[in-house]
Amino acid sequence: MPTVKEAGMMNNSDKNIFERFSSIMDAAEMKVRHAKSPSLSASALVAYARRDNSLHDFQIERDIRKNPAARRIYEQALTSQSMASSLMALAAGDGRILKRVLDEARLEIIEDGDDVFLIVRPDPKAKSVPRFLEVRGEQGEGGRIELAKPVHNIIQLQLDMGDETIMEAFDLLTQPDASVHLLP
Repeated sequence: MPTVKEAGMMNNSDKNIFERFSSIMDAAEMKVRHAKSPSLSASALVAYARRDNSLHDFQIERDIRKNPAARRIYEQALTSQSMASSLMALAAGDGRILKRVLDEARLEIIEDGDDVFLIVRPDPKAKSVPRFLEVRGEQGEGGRIELAKPVHNIIQLQLDMGDETIMEAFDLLTQPDASVHLLP
């Protein structure tokens, strides 16, 4: 915002531009302030984030995808209960990520011909191992994958690329702007 002195030095064209910009900024702020609240309660979204399976509730998934407020609540719930999480990866040269660091854990995708493997190296100091991996895109798309039991503190999972949920998760895992959570 210009000071009173700066506003007095503006010509009419500058003042019009400033007034239009100010009204656009005010409208954007009001839109955020009055954003549509989730159709589901926050407690339902938190309970869904804490579920101990990889089953989808389509009503909740729809709300997460369509409603920014629900998406924020759900993302906060996931982050708070995650063993490790990454809200964004450093961008690779070609924009595709095959390795991620989630706090002290490591995640890697290995493509070997038609086979695709997900390798998770949990934090060696963690008291328990992750049972699920959840990945979410900017628009709330994504899902939860049940992980295999670790062998020598390494979890290896061959991804079934014929499964729609696995394929969507794989696509999101390779995007730098997707959030990834390892869950107990």
